[in-house]
Amino acid sequence: MLIAFYLKIFLVVIGILCSRVGFYILVMSYVWMGYSTNTELVFYILSVFKDLRHTLGIIIPYGMGRAAELYSALVRINKVIQAEELPPKVGTDEPTLKPLIELKEATVHINDYIVLKNISFRTDSGLTLVTGTVGSGKSSLLKTILQDYPLTSGNLITHGRISYASQDPWLFPSSIKQNILFGEKFDQQRYQDVVRVCALQYDFNLFDKGDETIVSDRGLNLSKGQQARINLARAIYKESEIYLLDDSLTALDAHVQDYIFNECIKKYLRDKICILVTQTASHIQEVDNVVIMHKAQIKSIGKPDEKIIQVINELICKDDDLEKEILEEHEAEENEEKGEESKLIESEQITKRKVYSEVNKIGEVDFAVYKKYFIFGGGFFMMFIIVVLFGVTQGTESYSDKLITKWVDAQQKVLDLETNFTRYVQTEEDTDNFNIANNSTFGNESFIISLEEARENEKFTINLYSIMIVVSTVLGLIKTYALLDFCRKASINIHKTLSHTIINAVMSFFDSHFIGNILNRFSQDLNNIDEHLPFIFSECFRVAFSVGGIVFLMATVNWRFLIPFAVFFAILTLLRKFYLPTGRSLKRLEAASTSAGNVGLVLTQVFMLAGHVQWGVRQWADLENLMTSVERVLEYTEIKQEVTGGATVKNWPSQGAISYENVTLTYNNNEHVLKNLNFTVQPKQKIGITLEINDSGSNFSSGQKQLICLARAVIRKTKIVILDEATANMDHETDALLHDTIKENFSDCTVFTIAHRLHSILECDKVLVLDRGEIKEFDDPLSLLENKDGIFYKMVEQAGLLNYLS
Repeated sequence: MLIAFYLKIFLVVIGILCSRVGFYILVMSYVWMGYSTNTELVFYILSVFKDLRHTLGIIIPYGMGRAAELYSALVRINKVIQAEELPPKVGTDEPTLKPLIELKEATVHINDYIVLKNISFRTDSGLTLVTGTVGSGKSSLLKTILQDYPLTSGNLITHGRISYASQDPWLFPSSIKQNILFGEKFDQQRYQDVVRVCALQYDFNLFDKGDETIVSDRGLNLSKGQQARINLARAIYKESEIYLLDDSLTALDAHVQDYIFNECIKKYLRDKICILVTQTASHIQEVDNVVIMHKAQIKSIGKPDEKIIQVINELICKDDDLEKEILEEHEAEENEEKGEESKLIESEQITKRKVYSEVNKIGEVDFAVYKKYFIFGGGFFMMFIIVVLFGVTQGTESYSDKLITKWVDAQQKVLDLETNFTRYVQTEEDTDNFNIANNSTFGNESFIISLEEARENEKFTINLYSIMIVVSTVLGLIKTYALLDFCRKASINIHKTLSHTIINAVMSFFDSHFIGNILNRFSQDLNNIDEHLPFIFSECFRVAFSVGGIVFLMATVNWRFLIPFAVFFAILTLLRKFYLPTGRSLKRLEAASTSAGNVGLVLTQVFMLAGHVQWGVRQWADLENLMTSVERVLEYTEIKQEVTGGATVKNWPSQGAISYENVTLTYNNNEHVLKNLNFTVQPKQKIGITLEINDSGSNFSSGQKQLICLARAVIRKTKIVILDEATANMDHETDALLHDTIKENFSDCTVFTIAHRLHSILECDKVLVLDRGEIKEFDDPLSLLENKDGIFYKMVEQAGLLNYLS
């Protein structure tokens, strides 16, 4: 940035030197060579060099900046164009052929790491469930079928269109509806069916704008469950023959999982090929085929019979009661008389949930924005000094232009006197009357004195002009550097303030603001402030004082020139066009102008005036536009900051006791997400939290990421640990292992465990049940299970875990 900044200053300096000093040297060289100057020559050269200054000082730096941006863009685009490409896809998406997926001895390497090894798999109908331990290759199998992972060896054949729902929900900034449609043609009936089977209607009723609610970057303004269901709905809405669903039900409550599995996967996709990756044991008995992955290989494949259950028991669960648990869960589902959809609807909230959307300001940029910008640049005194420099510089330039006029007039007077004197002497030599000649001696001497005075005046004028040229050039360099340095300091200080404010912002700011909007302040807006605003400021000041200087010079020649200028400026300010009538008026007034020098002065100034005023109005508009970037950046320098004051307590917390007294939490003063919480947690207690209704490392699976996060928590050795769905993507074996690890490493800690898998919290000291931000139940698990009408009892009963504690 600094190199480009000083390069532009250098080019502006060159422009100033070429326009002022270059013109002076050229004219003086012409005189020193013995040629006499005239008005046409001087003012023609002056106008040419003023155009040259615009080219060298403005057009060329602007062009170099755009050329640098173009080069940078070409380099980035070229990297994308030359990136390694996937091989051409095999198979066909022709819907008329019988759908088919077939892998024959397929092996896949990613960066010398085996993700699939010797996989043979075939399906042409029905629901296939893929399960296995963490990192066993389940997601890699789906990505290989998608042909996102190229085969190292083996064959792959697919017939039919493929739709895919990723394990980590992918959402883009647009409405929920557009996230579901994803460019597909809108079909009202199909859309409503997809919304219903994905249990989204309840959530739409919560939002103020329903499915027109804008989703933020990566869907951060939605819950994990909402993200997962919208991600699933996008895949289901697309008309395909093959549906690949990568653990799309993990982030959902148990009863929502069951509803979507029955209504969406079993019924709505019953005539399709569907491959579902999941760790949910209750669904194994209801699928057509089960594929068990282990260490990048298919360990077992077949119908969900006793053999498959035994393999799952050995590799995944290692739980002698797995078969019993599956049967109990299946029984509980069959005995459920009430439909899941009605369950979702009965607890629907009446109030609408408001989701953040950026507010676009309208109208002119407030003066307060300019005021803050000036303060960041060095204050109003510094800006006043710069304005004075611009004024004095323009004064010296205008005065030097006026001196050119005087010099031309003085030289013209010298030439006239010299011509008249030569003619007078020749006349005296031709006459025979000596007495007349003697009588003319006095007149001859006065003629010589006038000629000498004229020459002295011409010499004084050109010397004074030389001084003004040097002064205006030096002042031009100083005022240009002063303004650009002022803008540079403002940019640096704004960036520092913005960075500090964002880093110390309260967490609710990041929960409710789009990450793209935040990044845009640091990219596009700061780029405008860094690169464009300084030169727009410089041009606005230069043009404003230049127009003022031109008007002043024209007024010194004839005050009537102010009338057409006033009309001209008013029209351009309001309409920014229609200046030709004014130009003609100025032409008509040319004949009324004290000498040849003044005529040349007015002509050159008039020719520049039209361009200057138009350019000035345009720069004025650009300045207003660019100041919106300052406005946007300053908006984020005033966000609420985290509290950093107070004394630091050594070894805090020492015990880990927690007490909530009438705690209420809101996001952006909208809905209450927590309401009047009152509870106490004793040191070392383990608390399970469950909610009734609504809860990047690309080279690692989601389960592996969770393992890394848990390891980080173990290493920190804190007194209070919060586990928010820490094992959601784990297989049962790893899940059980992790709970043993948690018990061992966090035995002296106060632990909060938030989980959809209820067995994760059944062994906690107490269970906290939340519904719509309020505490509904809080007691030890056995006490809660004694209340058969309680929320917790019903949830445990539905999950088939009533006998788990016994």
